[in-house]
Amino acid sequence: MGSWKNENDNNDNADKFLLFTEDDTAVEFDSVLIGMVKNNNIEGIVPFEFTQQENVSCAKFSVGSMQTLSEYLENEASKESFIAMLSSICTTIMSLKKFMLDPYAVILDMQKIFIDEQTSKTKLIVN
Repeated sequence: MGSWKNENDNNDNADKFLLFTEDDTAVEFDSVLIGMVKNNNIEGIVPFEFTQQENVSCAKFSVGSMQTLSEYLENEASKESFIAMLSSICTTIMSLKKFMLDPYAVILDMQKIFIDEQTSKTKLIVN
C-alpha cells in the first residue's frame, strides 16, 4: 500500500516535502494523472515529481511552508477562514474534471491536505 514520510531539504520549512514510496510492482500509477499534474499548474493541487527506479516508485510533493489540516485546526480559526478553507477544497475537487482527473484521486486525509495560513487556500494531494 505504499508509505508516506515528511522530508525537509536544508532544514528549512520553505523546502518541506511529502514523499510517497511504493515498492509493490503490482501497483499501477495513473499516467494521465501524473502527466496532467506535471504539465499543468492546477490550482489547489500540490505539484509533485514522480520517479521510478527498478521496482520502486516515488512521488515527491512540494508542500513548502504550508500547514496540514490537522495543524490548522489546532489553532483557533475564524469562521470566515474556515469557510474559505472548505470552499477551496470543494472548488479544487470540482475543477478536476476540466483536467480529465477523477475527483476520487484526491486524498482526503487531515495529514495530506495543506493550507496556506494567510489565504486559507488549500492544496490537495492526488495519487
